[in-house]
Amino acid sequence: MTDQTESTPLENFVDKLIVVQTQVGRLLPQRSKNKESQKLPVIKPVHPKITALFFVGAALLTFLFTILEFFIFDIPGRVLSEGELALNITLFSVFGGLFLLYILIERFPVLVNALIMIQSVMLIILVAMNPESAPDLMVLTFPLSALAAFFLRPGNAIWWLVFYFSIGLVSVAYLYGIRESIGFGTTAGAYAVFGVIGGLIRRSNQAYYSMEGLYDELHDTHTQLTRYSAGVRQLAVSEERNRVAREMHDSLGHSLTVAVVQLEGAEKLIPKDPERAAGIISNMRTQLKNALGELRTTLAQLRADDPDEVVGNLAMALTELKNNFAQATSLDIQLELPDHMPTLNTEQRLALYRAAQEGLTNVQRHSEATAALVSLKTEEDGMALIVADNGKGYPAEISDGRFGIRGMEERAEFFGGRLTRLNRQSGGAQLQFFIPFQIPDRNG
Repeated sequence: MTDQTESTPLENFVDKLIVVQTQVGRLLPQRSKNKESQKLPVIKPVHPKITALFFVGAALLTFLFTILEFFIFDIPGRVLSEGELALNITLFSVFGGLFLLYILIERFPVLVNALIMIQSVMLIILVAMNPESAPDLMVLTFPLSALAAFFLRPGNAIWWLVFYFSIGLVSVAYLYGIRESIGFGTTAGAYAVFGVIGGLIRRSNQAYYSMEGLYDELHDTHTQLTRYSAGVRQLAVSEERNRVAREMHDSLGHSLTVAVVQLEGAEKLIPKDPERAAGIISNMRTQLKNALGELRTTLAQLRADDPDEVVGNLAMALTELKNNFAQATSLDIQLELPDHMPTLNTEQRLALYRAAQEGLTNVQRHSEATAALVSLKTEEDGMALIVADNGKGYPAEISDGRFGIRGMEERAEFFGGRLTRLNRQSGGAQLQFFIPFQIPDRNG
């Protein structure tokens, strides 16, 4: 028995595409069905919108206490005109309302920069209008510093931190003197803390968005690979049908053409030389029987080439393959299956089925055997498919171009398995196709 059918480039591409699709599918998060694993604590990342709400909420809370102190304690001790009071109320209202916009523009640094600049200008106007309340109003630079560190890149955020600290230092020095400004210098640590905390959380949010984007790309890639693999399978089926059509045209078409010519010759010889005509008809009958056998084999392969049937149930597919070949070739084929079929993925089942199909095809074509055995065995680390016959065995030298042994070896090696062949002591040949349960990881 020998192996005739070589793996085509399209089949090799299908195998590789299926493996890539499987590996990508394994990277996607799957819901665990194991109850024990569901009890394990899982730390989920906080959504950036939630952290943004926290920062804006803290800023609003600081702003609320600042304006309460300003209007309850500072304003009653001063004499303001109605216009000054209205302008203070308007500036404070707009200043506080602008905090709410950060939630909407948090993914747009240019707009965040503009918003911080507007609030900074408004804060400077408020300090200029209310110099006695400057220390209280300068407290608002702390939430602005935190928002700058949270929403902006480190380079831009640092400039804002330095700016707020500088205007605070200058304001205190101008209003209260150098001594008080030195005391204000101790707040530099507070600005640094706000900057570090905001920057760290910003980096965490960037990682979140990056992982979210990678997941979306991975999901899209998996979807595309699933669609591509389905399309390539259809192309493989189409290519196989075209190959079968060519074989029927070349073999059966030739045989029928010769038969027609011989029938015409026999018809002319019947009146003149009946014995010679009978010999021609007898020879033609033998050729037609051979052509009919080739037709049955080809149709058996075509019927058993449905990928959905192959990958759905390996035992049923092998049983039908055995029955079709036995009917088409008159071979006495025995099929041995394990009592318990292990769990195999699509590409593993398809590889084992192809090995059985190619093995039986070559038994019929080259071994001159009358009986064959197809045995599927479960080993410790994989599955082994054995195809044996009682024919003339392997020749001393086998040409890969003729027998396609290399094609089956490449298919086995692709799955991390092996192909072995030997001549049996009782006569005939034996081929073993082995693939492991675990498909090698080709991503590294």
